[in-house]
Amino acid sequence: NTNRRRDAREAFDSVSVAIDSVVSHTFWPFSHDSAGPQLRRVNRTDSVTVQLRFSLKLDTVPPAAEMVSVWALPDTTPVAVAEVWAQAVYDSLAAEEAAAQARADSLAADSAAALDTLALADSAVADTAAVPEAAGARPPPGADPRVRAGRGATPGPQVPEHVTEFLARRPPLSDIWFIRLVEPLTPGGRYLIEARARSIGGSVGESRSVLTVSAPRDST
Repeated sequence: NTNRRRDAREAFDSVSVAIDSVVSHTFWPFSHDSAGPQLRRVNRTDSVTVQLRFSLKLDTVPPAAEMVSVWALPDTTPVAVAEVWAQAVYDSLAAEEAAAQARADSLAADSAAALDTLALADSAVADTAAVPEAAGARPPPGADPRVRAGRGATPGPQVPEHVTEFLARRPPLSDIWFIRLVEPLTPGGRYLIEARARSIGGSVGESRSVLTVSAPRDST
């Protein structure tokens, strides 16, 4: 807010710097809080994965499985946690799984297309000969250059390239963890989740939240 004072929730950090005319360095300040990260929200990602969102940016040290505990309600039966991932690790694993699934889908589509080609090979020639070309048929709208002209979207403001490159060097910080459970979540079940997390500023917080898993709709 340009008041030249460090306010309570303003991003800051401190470091000793020896001035040198030929050396430059970029400093990234962040918001500090002595209370420690608190769970804000828990969401089901898939049948065995839960997303945990905290109130502060988290330490970049990879979290351990023992930092999160899960109990099934109402009997508080312990639920085993297999892995706890930072957001960057989870995004990388999800991208690998999506790429593997895309390759499998592509192979299946190629196989189906090959079978369809063999099945329709004989009828394709007959169909082409039996259907005469319509006189004066109009091309589809997308093929008419007069229709395409002037339809381009108005370009938005462009971010300067040097700004994009500068921001790309910013260390990736996140306030999200993902936990992978050993057993699938029970539809309609409720789970108590406790997490002990450290913020990027070093403060440690313990908090709890309840996850309610939606039950499938009754189709009757």
